[in-house]
Amino acid sequence: MHDRDLRWQLLRAARSVAANLAEGAGCDSQAAFARYIAIAVASTKETECHVDFAKDTGALTPVQYAELTAQLRILAPRLVRLLAAVRANATRRARSTP
Repeated sequence: MHDRDLRWQLLRAARSVAANLAEGAGCDSQAAFARYIAIAVASTKETECHVDFAKDTGALTPVQYAELTAQLRILAPRLVRLLAAVRANATRRARSTP
């Protein structure tokens, strides 16, 4: 990828997914963890946008684009399911707390 700005934005967005999950895993509540997962989901969408733009501008080869989108198609639904499970767990815990 020759466009340095696009490369930087793409890498930043992708790193944000992992960084938010790591930070959220260290939280002391399920609700706080869910907030970080939601940010990771948003960063995944941002990464998808940058990948699409990189393809459209010719910054990615078709093979690179296919590999990246295949990984994002696996990751995004998993994060959404994780978010739903953590939110449900947070709700259950909040209801059971006196």
